Amino acid sequence: NPSTVAAGFSLRFWLQRKLKPAATRNERCYAFFEMRSNWFERRPPITYNPPKPHQPRSRPIKELIVRVTIAAFVIALVAAFEMPSVSGQENAKPLLAQDATWVMHYDSKLDGKLAGKGDGEVRWKIAVRNNRLSGSLADSKDGDPADHRLAGEIAEGKPPIAFFRQDGPKGLVCYYSGKRIAENRLAGIWFDNRGGSGDFELFVETK
Repeated sequence: NPSTVAAGFSLRFWLQRKLKPAATRNERCYAFFEMRSNWFERRPPITYNPPKPHQPRSRPIKELIVRVTIAAFVIALVAAFEMPSVSGQENAKPLLAQDATWVMHYDSKLDGKLAGKGDGEVRWKIAVRNNRLSGSLADSKDGDPADHRLAGEIAEGKPPIAFFRQDGPKGLVCYYSGKRIAENRLAGIWFDNRGGSGDFELFVETK
């Protein structure tokens, strides 16, 4: 080993300089052990560092907290922008009278025209809530088997449009589709499941 050989020559050289030629065997041994002791004292201490126990990563938890915080902030921001629009809709003027008696004129010829009262007249008691309407015949009592039910909605627009359905005795079903032509006044067409069709107008009764 080159390092061992070099160490041996170094030791020999040091002993030749340290000891006199007439040095005794005991003196040479003492000098050798003195050098070896000094060499061990100069060596750095050997330390043992046991491995640290494995700790779970905390990064995914931090990322989850950040994502939840961002999502909550976005939801709060969207809600803040939507609240004024919702309150504005609540304060807006209803598209139709909320509780009123309505009169319907209709005919049995689908041509987009309604002359006078047409072929007949029907009075409805209609309630409107959040642009959804429901009603029944104005002259019928609750639970009357001959009563007709009305349900539908009106949508905002220029002009607003309406769509509703009439259910009557013996399976009668009639659909109405129209638009608002004046305040509290609708006009359009109707079809039923018995092959009939025609035009209609629906307006609030005035006394």
